[in-house]
Amino acid sequence: MFIKVIIVLASVAIAILAFYLHQYQAAIMVDIAAGLPFASSLIQTIIHSRSEVTPSKANEVNDELITSEQLKRYGSSKTKGKLYLSILGQVFDVTKGKMHYGVGGGYSFFTGRDASRAFVTGDFTETGLSDDVLNLSPQELRALKKWHNFYEKEYKFVGKLIGRFYNNQGHKTPYLIKVEKIIQEAENTERESEAEKLKYPPCNTEWSASKGSRVWCSNKSGGISRDWIGVPRKLFLVGSPTPRCVCVRHPNESHSEESLLNDPRLEEYPGCHEDAISCAVKT
Repeated sequence: MFIKVIIVLASVAIAILAFYLHQYQAAIMVDIAAGLPFASSLIQTIIHSRSEVTPSKANEVNDELITSEQLKRYGSSKTKGKLYLSILGQVFDVTKGKMHYGVGGGYSFFTGRDASRAFVTGDFTETGLSDDVLNLSPQELRALKKWHNFYEKEYKFVGKLIGRFYNNQGHKTPYLIKVEKIIQEAENTERESEAEKLKYPPCNTEWSASKGSRVWCSNKSGGISRDWIGVPRKLFLVGSPTPRCVCVRHPNESHSEESLLNDPRLEEYPGCHEDAISCAVKT
């Protein structure tokens, strides 16, 4: 009798533990409990109940898969009901913006479909209202990602659109993976560019018919404020046919022993003293 009680208690304990494990983990528990008279059937019952609950929980977190035909039902041609649009394969409920997305609204053509391309091209014809975006430039794809972030912040996420960006299991397609890679590379390039801009801020420039061109540096130039002035130099960048005027921190303004003026990409303006903060430029 005592042994039977121990077996029952052990079976219940294993069953409770299995309830909190994922299905594959629970399967392992079934194998472990195979030798216990009451455990196996009890655990199988719990696993079965968990498998029935999982889909409804997925719907609760709005991880729904939507076909293009289903999405069409939420287009602006409907005078009543919800309004959905898709961008980069993710569907958002834009009903609260009905004034813009409903019948007669300025963005009504975006609803009921994925027209990602048009967000950055401005082509609102039937041809332009497309989800084919791979031939857009990296900068345009970055702008498209910002649009996606806007909808993600302002509107309710509904689910994923089965098609170009997600397959019928809700996984990213090779197409979307490639798009995201291009966007990531563009963002990395932009960060590097911003870092370079902080290192070498653009200089001030002016031109007049009487005096010609002039470049000079100040505590704020190129929209960047700083605690140093610098001296103007030409900065040559790979891929750019012409140099740009930048301000370089002078060794006298820096606590560092290493001078940025030694950068081989920099060149002085002809006829301008190396320490001058303003230079007349011959064109």
